[in-house]
Amino acid sequence: MDEKHNTPANSIITQVQTNQTDNEDADVEFYSYDRECPKSKGEYIVTIRVAASRLKTIQKQAEQAFGEMLLNVEKDEVANSRASRLAEAEGQVESAKETVEELRDELQSWRDNLPENLQYGEKAGELDEAIGNLEDLASQLDDSNFNFEIDMPGMF
Repeated sequence: MDEKHNTPANSIITQVQTNQTDNEDADVEFYSYDRECPKSKGEYIVTIRVAASRLKTIQKQAEQAFGEMLLNVEKDEVANSRASRLAEAEGQVESAKETVEELRDELQSWRDNLPENLQYGEKAGELDEAIGNLEDLASQLDDSNFNFEIDMPGMF
C-alpha cells in the first residue's frame, strides 16, 4: 500500500474551510444536512478513506473536523473474495430492479395527479411513454433468470 493510503486518520482529517475564488465552478458553499441545498448549487457527496483502528475514534475526529456537514462514517467492508463480489453483483441487480420500479411508480403518481386540463396533453403523452418504457424494463429485469447460485472454486 502506498504511503498516502497508509497515513493515520488524525493527520488526514483537518479543518474544512470554504474556498472562495472568482471562478464560479470552484466556489464551494458548505451547509448543514438539515438545511436545504441553495437553489443555485448542485449537491455533491464527498467521500474520503482513512486508516483507523476503531470506528469510534474516526467518528469523533470526523465530527470535530466537519461538524454538522458530516453525514456518515462507516467501516468500508471491501468484498475481496470472488463469492463476496458475486453476492455484491446480485445486490446491484436487485437494487437496479427496485430503482426502475420506484421510478415507474413516481411517474405513474405524477400522471395520476395531473390536472384535468393536462390529462390528454403533450406532458401526459410523455409520461405515458416513459411509464410504458419503465414497465417494459422492469418486466425484462423480472423475467431475466439471473442465477447467482454459483459455487466458486477454492484456491486449493
